[in-house]
Amino acid sequence: NLIDLQSGSLLPQLTKVVRKAVKHVRKCPLCCQRGFVCEICRSPNVIYPFQLNETYQCNQCKALYHKECKPSADCPKCKRLEKRRHLFDNSQWQSDTCT
Repeated sequence: NLIDLQSGSLLPQLTKVVRKAVKHVRKCPLCCQRGFVCEICRSPNVIYPFQLNETYQCNQCKALYHKECKPSADCPKCKRLEKRRHLFDNSQWQSDTCT
């Protein structure tokens, strides 16, 4: 591979492999379900984590957004999960005190 890298033939080989993999992901009934819908703009076009130049992924919950839709503050999914945790914790506390 180092010889291919130096000769310049590695990049075309890798490009071909990546294109084939992307084509598979988009057409495979199982793999295409691993994509995300941007929660901010709700575009019907599915986005994938391998679209590094086009997407932003939350470090905490791993939600995926278009780069231009990147949340300026907290991630909407993280906010939602935190709210659920808070509601669950409060309901657990109330059920414990009622019994």
